[in-house]
Amino acid sequence: AIRGLAATNARRFATIAELADALELRPRRNEEEEEDGRNGKDEEEEASSLVSSSSSKKEKRLYLLDLLYAPRGSTLYSLASTLSRIEDLSHICAWTRALSPEEEGNVVEDAFALPTGKASLTLVELPRLKLAFTAKADHAGVARLFSVDHVDLYVVPDQRGAQAAKLVKDVEHSLLLANAKKEQFSLVPVVIPNRPRVRSQPFSTALVLDRQGTYDGAYDRFGGSDDSRRGAYYAAAAQEFPSTRFFLYGIHVSMAFVIPRGLASALYLLLLRLLKRDYAAAFRLCDSVASDVALSSDELSIFCALAEANDDRAPDAHAVRLKVSLVTHDSGHASPWDLTVEMARYIAKIDHVSAACRLPASQELRLLDSDRIACDEEDPAYEALEHEPHALALNKNRRDALRAALAGKKETNCTTPNRAKTNDPFSLYSDETCFGIAYAEIRDARTLHEYNHALKCRDLLGGDDDDDDDDAEDDDDAKDDD
Repeated sequence: AIRGLAATNARRFATIAELADALELRPRRNEEEEEDGRNGKDEEEEASSLVSSSSSKKEKRLYLLDLLYAPRGSTLYSLASTLSRIEDLSHICAWTRALSPEEEGNVVEDAFALPTGKASLTLVELPRLKLAFTAKADHAGVARLFSVDHVDLYVVPDQRGAQAAKLVKDVEHSLLLANAKKEQFSLVPVVIPNRPRVRSQPFSTALVLDRQGTYDGAYDRFGGSDDSRRGAYYAAAAQEFPSTRFFLYGIHVSMAFVIPRGLASALYLLLLRLLKRDYAAAFRLCDSVASDVALSSDELSIFCALAEANDDRAPDAHAVRLKVSLVTHDSGHASPWDLTVEMARYIAKIDHVSAACRLPASQELRLLDSDRIACDEEDPAYEALEHEPHALALNKNRRDALRAALAGKKETNCTTPNRAKTNDPFSLYSDETCFGIAYAEIRDARTLHEYNHALKCRDLLGGDDDDDDDDAEDDDDAKDDD
C-alpha cells in the first residue's frame, strides 16, 4: 500500500500519523474507482446485449408459408401432399426463418417489408395433433424432415413406394417414418372414422374421418339416445377424448405385420380393419385387444366406436364381433352390439364363414353359456322387442349340439319355434306369377269353394265354352271333399 501510494502521490509525511491517515483514504478511493469501472462495464454489456438480442430476435423471426397455393413440383407442394395424409392443410403451419444478412442482399422486400424469394423450410407444426417437424440434415448429409418429438425419426419421402406401404395401404391417413437403422414406423392420427352407405356400392370401403367431431368433444361422452346405432351400449366416458392424438405403430423387420403399442392402439387398428372389410386381419387382431380389467377413457371410446360397422352383415363380420366380445368379456363392459342377434346370424351363415374367421367350438359354447346371449325367453338377456323366436331357437339348438358334441354324444334335443297364428290360410294361395300372371290378379281364397270360384273366373284357365264343364267338375270336387 505504501509503494502504491508513493507511486501515485509523491509526498513527504512529517509524522507516522499523517502516513496512516493517507493509507486509510487509499482503499476508499480504490473502491470508488472500481465501482465506477463496474458501472461502466455494465452499461457496455447492457448495450451489447441489446444489440445481440435485437439481432437474435431478427434471426428467430419466422414467416408463415402458404401451402395451399404452393407451386406444383416445389418442395412446399411435396410437403403439403405428404402431410395432408394426416391433417388438413388449414391446420398445418409451415415456417421459414428470417433471412441472414448475406441472403438479405439478394432478396427484394414487398410493401409490407416481408422478404420474397425462395424460402427454406425451418419448422412445421401440426397443433391439433401436437406434432412438430424440423428440417435438418441426417448423418449422411441428406436434408430430412425430422420429428421434434421423436428425434431419431424422419418422414419417408416416398410414402407410396416405401417397402412398408403395402401394410398400411388400408390406413390412408397414416404417415411412414424411418430412422438411421432403416426401421420404419407408421404414425396414425386418432380420428374416429365413419363408413357412409353408398347405394350403388353396397360393399364400399371408403371412410370419412370425423376430425371436427373428434377434436371438438363429440366422442367425450357416449349417451347416444338419438343414435340408434349406439343406444344404451355406449357407456359414459367423462374424460377428454382423445388424450393421445396419434399412435405410432412399429413395422416388423420382415415387413409382414404391424406391431401395435398398447391396447388403445390395437383397438383403433382393429376398428380400421373392420371398417375396411379386412376381416381376416381384424380377426387376427382380436387377441391383441383382450382385457380382463376396465377400459380407460380412450380405450372405451374406441371400443364403442366399433358400432360404426354394425351395418355390415357379412358372415366374417359377425365372427369378428363375436371374437371381440369373447376376449373383452371379463372387462365388465357391454359390447356395442346385440350378442343374441349376432350369434343367431353367425349360426345361420356359418357355412359361409371363412376358415380364417371360424370360431372354435369351445369358444362358441363359452359365448352361448354366458348371460349375455339369450337362448330362451327366461334368460336375463332376452328382450321381447329385439329377439325373435327363430333367433332363440338357433342359439339354443347350437348350444345343445355343441354340448353333445363335446361330451361325445350322438343325439340331442332340437327345438323348433312355434308357428305364428294367423287368420290367413297361406297354403291355399297359388302363386303362378312365373307364368305371367300379375299380382293384381291374385284373389283371396279362404275356402276351397272360393278357390274353385276364383279359378273359374280367371280368363287364363279357359273360355266361356268350358264354364259348364268347369262348374260340374267343381261340384264333383266339392262333394268329394265333403
